[in-house]
Amino acid sequence: MAVWLEFFDKYDGGNDGQRGFRDAWELSPIPHKKVRVSDFTEARVKAFWRYCHFKLGHAVATIARNTSVAATAMKHCRIPNAPTIQYQATQIAEHLNVPDPEPRDWEPKDEELARILDNTTSEPLFRFLMLSLLTGARPGAVLDMGSWSLTDEGLLQSNPSGRRQNKKFRPTVGIPETLAAWLEEWGPAGRWVIYKSRHGYGQAIRRLCARKAVNVPEFTAYSIRHKVTTILRNAGVPEEKIQVQQGHRRPESRISRGYGKFEAEYFVEVCDALDDYVERLDRITKRSLIPAPATKLRPSSHHVHKAPQLRVVKND
Repeated sequence: MAVWLEFFDKYDGGNDGQRGFRDAWELSPIPHKKVRVSDFTEARVKAFWRYCHFKLGHAVATIARNTSVAATAMKHCRIPNAPTIQYQATQIAEHLNVPDPEPRDWEPKDEELARILDNTTSEPLFRFLMLSLLTGARPGAVLDMGSWSLTDEGLLQSNPSGRRQNKKFRPTVGIPETLAAWLEEWGPAGRWVIYKSRHGYGQAIRRLCARKAVNVPEFTAYSIRHKVTTILRNAGVPEEKIQVQQGHRRPESRISRGYGKFEAEYFVEVCDALDDYVERLDRITKRSLIPAPATKLRPSSHHVHKAPQLRVVKND
């Protein structure tokens, strides 16, 4: 288990999947204090699948994500003949005799997103939701954003210094005017979203969306990312720019993407589309989604600025 814990501590230890796998493994009845790399046999991994699904209630997709971390650990342990761990969702579903997981293409309607934002009283969660909506970044990238994310070129770097890029590429993107105004209000120093643990935002979202006044149980931390893709496509933003904004690394662009940098002008269409959407959403929310300094940046005869709603600052 030493190599496993070392992997958590030294190799991108803040990843949600890694933390989720370790928590589940420690809860399982399988002895782990004396586990060695060679003990990660096919039978043991399948036992882990069964325990996570039937005892912990994990979905197939969650088990696949958490198991993939073990597979990555084996690749990085540098031990000869380290076992190969299978983590494909279809194999897990077949072993558990359950249906294959369906793609999670659900996204909130404008009215549902408005209810979520109106009922958010936690300052960290409100910041998390607004950063997600105005960047389309993955939840882990949002949690890593802070004053260090701002570049001299007026862009937002979602991959912090020292973090190695992986297949979930974190791009450098433009800063919509609404986001710039929120960042000015929040203050430039330090991390913009602070939770006691990296699971805090997920727990806060589940509690919020389960409330009767909200009632959007399907909503997850990734729902806004899916929503942003739809917003950009409906606004006519070129697919290539949507791919860049979302950090999707297409094979044909892998080499060229390594050369040069995008300038702020490249992201004008994306930023305008996100600003316009937040302005439209602001018309149906009770709380203001646009800080006072930003209300004159994008004037509209239909837009009426609302006083900011008092938010209770607390860590969920």
